[in-house]
Amino acid sequence: MRFHATPLVLILLAMAGPVSGCSDNDDVGRVGCNDLLRTFGDVADRCGLDRDVTEDEIEFAVTAGQGCEAIVALRDEEAFYEECLPYIEGFTCEQLTSEDTTYPPSCTMQVLRMEE
Repeated sequence: MRFHATPLVLILLAMAGPVSGCSDNDDVGRVGCNDLLRTFGDVADRCGLDRDVTEDEIEFAVTAGQGCEAIVALRDEEAFYEECLPYIEGFTCEQLTSEDTTYPPSCTMQVLRMEE
């Protein structure tokens, strides 16, 4: 069993769209992105999957290949940390690898990247 970042992961967790300029604290986006990777990595570990591969696939999917350094904001930081990440932490191994896994609105379009 191997994790593959599905189009659903990209749609639900990826950028809501490029943003112009910088926020007051660009670290919030980068840290949030890394926390998302770590959360998926923890589930991958629990499921006997390769943590590094899973984290790399999630990072590529949610950052359009630009890496967490390009993430400047979270759409809703409170919902991201209080609802979205705990939801992902509770994934079964089947949910982690299934293309049919659904995500709550607190995970929708959370990661915002800098406009190229």
